[in-house]
Amino acid sequence: MSLGRGFLLGFILSFVATALIAVFVILFGKWGDAELKILLSAVSIGVYSLIALCCSTLYSDKSKKHLSMLGIAICGVGLAFALLTNWRLISSNTGYLLNMRLHLLTFAMTMGAICLMLRIEASNSIVEGSRLVTILLILITTAVANYVIFFNLSKDGDFQLPVYKILAASSILGLVGVVLTPLLKKVTNSDPSSPGAGNL
Repeated sequence: MSLGRGFLLGFILSFVATALIAVFVILFGKWGDAELKILLSAVSIGVYSLIALCCSTLYSDKSKKHLSMLGIAICGVGLAFALLTNWRLISSNTGYLLNMRLHLLTFAMTMGAICLMLRIEASNSIVEGSRLVTILLILITTAVANYVIFFNLSKDGDFQLPVYKILAASSILGLVGVVLTPLLKKVTNSDPSSPGAGNL
């Protein structure tokens, strides 16, 4: 079984397990500490499985395999840390643990998004430019988000406003780029033999 299929199967299983556990907790659970830990752990597994699946899309590309492996490794570390903190096996300041979880999650999401963008073949300069700008926006969003998390700008009064504006703008533009780049590739595909070419 290939790595991509393995992660796909793992994601499907974890997604189904998460849904079943959530339904069980909602219907039969007492919403105690144990049920909450189980539910949070199931959600953590589902989220990181999906991100790791995104990272695995580059695994078959020898030139980008190292990037895929790095993303998968970050997902593994993030998931392990999430599970350890869910079950309170790490004793530390709650704010510090939450910040670390957010840092790891943003790093994993960034790697997943970049891997998906690099999966898109830059067939022309327009697609290549859109892909490059989108990756840059993703990196800016990650940098600003981690800056906010690290310095806890919610306590800094009015200073947070321009930073949050930059974060919101880069997030929105990055999302637009993620959606727009594959569409640009399809629209600007000049190969008449390609499926759908010239039919738009």
